[in-house]
Amino acid sequence: MANNNKDSVRREEKLRGVENWARWSNMTMLDLKEKGYWGIVTGARTIGTTPATIASFDRDSAGAAKIIKGGLNDNLFKNVEGTDNPIDIWNKLKAVCTQVGQGVVYAGLRSLLLHSSASKAQGHNKPINLRFAEITGLINQIQTAVTPGRDVWDDIALVTLLEGLPEEYNSKKDHILNQDGIMLENAQLILSSEEVRIKVDHEAGLVPNPTLAVRGMG
Repeated sequence: MANNNKDSVRREEKLRGVENWARWSNMTMLDLKEKGYWGIVTGARTIGTTPATIASFDRDSAGAAKIIKGGLNDNLFKNVEGTDNPIDIWNKLKAVCTQVGQGVVYAGLRSLLLHSSASKAQGHNKPINLRFAEITGLINQIQTAVTPGRDVWDDIALVTLLEGLPEEYNSKKDHILNQDGIMLENAQLILSSEEVRIKVDHEAGLVPNPTLAVRGMG
């Protein structure tokens, strides 16, 4: 009875993302070890060659997948819903839930912002179900990559702004995106300072000014 209670306590906490991956993965690993499934997840246990060992492996593999999937919230479940291989499930969750930071969020948001134009260009060749799957996958990636406690709207504003900057700002864009949790105010200071430098270079003739070139053509 005590073991059943212990298992139920472990199962009460659903995996939400990076914020509780360490705790959830440890509890789930213990659960899998107790049932003899952990070797399947790590790849240490092989399928065997006899009908009996193959059947045992398949049965335990299904049990491992059930335990892992049973501990996921709805968003993360969507990421692994289509596979029953416990190795693939675990590795996918680990990859998603250990990715956090400005660069990861930026990549996801950029893909999301550009998705509509890219999909529209494919016309009827891209199935509706695939479009939905890609969008929900990107949103799940962003949700799990955002630093806990950070307002994702700040990231959305920052990505939208950075995507609209000329190439001359690329080095500062990289600098900003390599700083986890950077605030909009700090990003504005960095970019404003870079704007002054770029203007000075333009006035000194060190860098061609595309705006002046367009005016000259007119």
